[in-house]
Amino acid sequence: MLDAFASPNGPLSAAWSNPGNGFYVSNQQLRVNTGEPYLVWNTPFGTAQEAFVTMNAVDANASELDLVLKAQGPNWSDGALMLYYYPAGHMAQIWTYSPGQSWQQHGPNYVLNLQAGDVFGGRIYTGGLVEMYRNGIVIASINVSSWLDTAKPGRAGVWVVNGPNTIMDNFGAGAVTNCNRTLNTTEIVMGETMPSVVPVGIQTHTIAVATGARLTWSTHRTAPITRFEVWRSQNGDQTSAVLANTVELTGAPALHGTYSYEDAAGAASAYWLQVVYADGHQEEIGPIIPGSLLSQNLYLPLIFK
Repeated sequence: MLDAFASPNGPLSAAWSNPGNGFYVSNQQLRVNTGEPYLVWNTPFGTAQEAFVTMNAVDANASELDLVLKAQGPNWSDGALMLYYYPAGHMAQIWTYSPGQSWQQHGPNYVLNLQAGDVFGGRIYTGGLVEMYRNGIVIASINVSSWLDTAKPGRAGVWVVNGPNTIMDNFGAGAVTNCNRTLNTTEIVMGETMPSVVPVGIQTHTIAVATGARLTWSTHRTAPITRFEVWRSQNGDQTSAVLANTVELTGAPALHGTYSYEDAAGAASAYWLQVVYADGHQEEIGPIIPGSLLSQNLYLPLIFK
């Protein structure tokens, strides 16, 4: 941890760039004024780095609550990687900027709903893979190697836009040593100890159609799954949900798969997706609201054969 903000009330320490620019310490927490203050640690870290901060209070009306990595200077216009969070929309994005490239979004919009006490974190590896975390769990991953500053070291920090009720604490950042993680179809990890769990990411969305709704979901890095169960509720209450369809899987599990179900009976208020694994373990995803996007990471025991 770099700063627990345990200093007396007032300006931040000189270890931060622009310490008096919109941020201040109050009751051993990081507080923010109105406007768009941008704050990064003065010391740069290596080409593989991480940062995290505890969100003691999330301003629901903020335009942005961002975690910054690989900042090339004290201002965002110098170049930076931004893990962007929009509280009102429960949405996260991954963006980069460099003076010679302008702003670029990498990957889709991700579902994220930060609550008070959550730890918002991120990593970038030497190969350009970026991972976004909530409480230590990966909620998004994308490769940003097309960014001009990918291979450079840089600073870490936070950026708040129109979020005066935001309260942060326990900011940490540093180099990720001996770690070159790459993202590909076999999920090869080089120079990194494999975690005790293997994530199975499932992203779902619903599309309204003339006669009902089409529920589509995709998986990646899948463990052995035997079937999916689609449950629908006409009034949005899960207790009244009924089984609408079962999708059986046969053969060896794929690393990636896309599946769908079209509800010809008419769009329900909400759906739930039950994932049934070969060992009998089950995970539930939902509620899935027509017209929405839901992304969720499921964690299973690592099994060696």
